[in-house]
Amino acid sequence: MRHKTRYSLALLLAVSLLLPICLAQEERVIIRELYVAGKDRMTINSRSLILTGNITVRNQSQLLIAGSEIQFSIRGEKNYNISTSDEGKFVVSNSTLETLSTSSTVEISGDSSVTLINSHLKGFKDVYASDNSTFSSQGSILDVRSVKCAGHSISIIGGSMSAGELNANVTSARLEKFSGDRIIVNVNKSLLTELQCNLLQLKSNQSVSLNNSKVQRCSIESVGEVITSNSAFGYLTVNSSGVAINVSTTEGRSGGTIHAGVNATIKRYWYLKVNVTETSGVGIPADIIVEDYFGNLTATGKSGPDGIFLRPVLGEIINETSTIFVGNYKVRAEYKNHTTNMVPIVLDQTQYVHLRFTEDIPLDTATRLKIAPTKVRVEEAAKIDGWINKEQSNELIEITAIGPEDFKITIPCQTNEKGNFSSEFSPRVPGQWIIYADWSGGARYGARYTKSQALTLTADPRPSIFMLLIQALPVAVVVMGIIAGMAFLALNRSKISKI
Repeated sequence: MRHKTRYSLALLLAVSLLLPICLAQEERVIIRELYVAGKDRMTINSRSLILTGNITVRNQSQLLIAGSEIQFSIRGEKNYNISTSDEGKFVVSNSTLETLSTSSTVEISGDSSVTLINSHLKGFKDVYASDNSTFSSQGSILDVRSVKCAGHSISIIGGSMSAGELNANVTSARLEKFSGDRIIVNVNKSLLTELQCNLLQLKSNQSVSLNNSKVQRCSIESVGEVITSNSAFGYLTVNSSGVAINVSTTEGRSGGTIHAGVNATIKRYWYLKVNVTETSGVGIPADIIVEDYFGNLTATGKSGPDGIFLRPVLGEIINETSTIFVGNYKVRAEYKNHTTNMVPIVLDQTQYVHLRFTEDIPLDTATRLKIAPTKVRVEEAAKIDGWINKEQSNELIEITAIGPEDFKITIPCQTNEKGNFSSEFSPRVPGQWIIYADWSGGARYGARYTKSQALTLTADPRPSIFMLLIQALPVAVVVMGIIAGMAFLALNRSKISKI
């Protein structure tokens, strides 16, 4: 009797322990493992599973998990792993792979590959890639302690790895639009752009470039040239010669300090943006001349039809022991026989210069343009008319409108038999709009310059209903006064007639 009571209590205890698990996981199916081999193909689609075993993909087999949630172990009682080998392919799309163990790993070897697409890899200790293997991630979250790739290639586009270390010693690396904590890369061929991280250590035996990135602490070393552009750093060390374009650090003044290694020389460039206009503010496609203070020609170029010229110009030469500042320049614009004043600049960071001709400039172009009216409200239409210097029909004309914050709209149209064209443009945002037309086929007829002179269209914001009511208030008062006066006169006449 005592044994039966003991067994009953044990059974009751087991049921009481398992019941919460069953209730919590009633929508999930528990399976032992996923094993794919021998060139087989398996697809798991829109499932919610609990694995009490490993995921194994080997021998040229393929496994696709799409739109699913996979949990490894019931309570983290054991570290179940993911492994691919022998040319196996494992693809995870729009899914979550989560382990409840702190020791589970992902191992990629033997010319195999793992690809994550808009997925979440959660709780794993490490991701290992070796031999001739490939690890790819696109728009995915890597919630792991480390990613260690010593295989053929690694490709991460988008997504994040908020904590832990990404360490890649590979032949080819592609890291784009990726946010991480610590990134260490030793690579032959690389594409690195739009990275955000606290630490970046980069080594390459070829030329290397890093663009549009934000890194707290960075060191770069390459057998070839190092090119960094449009990036911001807290602290930057470059141990190989190269070029830095629009690169700033938080250390020091102005654009900050860049540290050069032994025998390394860094040429640092900043953007020079020049806006060339005539007295009315219309952009002029002028020749830009940049000279140093000794009169030596440093840079030349031509502004666009909107009058804008943008080019990197040398500001500093940096080596291990010194930084030589060479950014004292003078800049002017020329158009035919017209010249602006020479303006001095100090190029210790990106600089903006406005050059203005003091007289009207006649543009020598094959395309003419006029706008009426030159001032409208938002979403009101302005009439655009123009002509080319050839009476040719069906010629493509591209009308370009550039608004605030460089918002650009292109309107295509065609000429009639007299070479005339017309269109309408309704600005969507308030502010100054620069409008010009380009005759794309003009070169066939010997036209040297096919873009018209840029004209300015001002778009005022539409008044709010409250402002309209305020504006209409005086009129309403007058009308009410007239009505009241007429009523008073009518009342007086009525009284007189009764008398």
